[in-house]
Amino acid sequence: MELVGCVPLTMYNWYENNDKHHLSYADVDYKTPYAWVMQNPVIYLVPIPYKHPQGAVIWVKLPDKPELLQPQGENKVG
Repeated sequence: MELVGCVPLTMYNWYENNDKHHLSYADVDYKTPYAWVMQNPVIYLVPIPYKHPQGAVIWVKLPDKPELLQPQGENKVG
């Protein structure tokens, strides 16, 4: 997956893209919400387990083992 852009969202383009986020604009508590624009997704046959740490709100430290973040052989689709 590649992060290729970041777009500020207005109420208008929020509703135009509702199929991508499934959240009401009224439920967002940010002055200016942004959308990350991504391309070349990696789809896994078996999801990589993730447990969200209690208290983590903005950033989460990912595992030190980078192989856990990469497709592994038969697990990758395509």
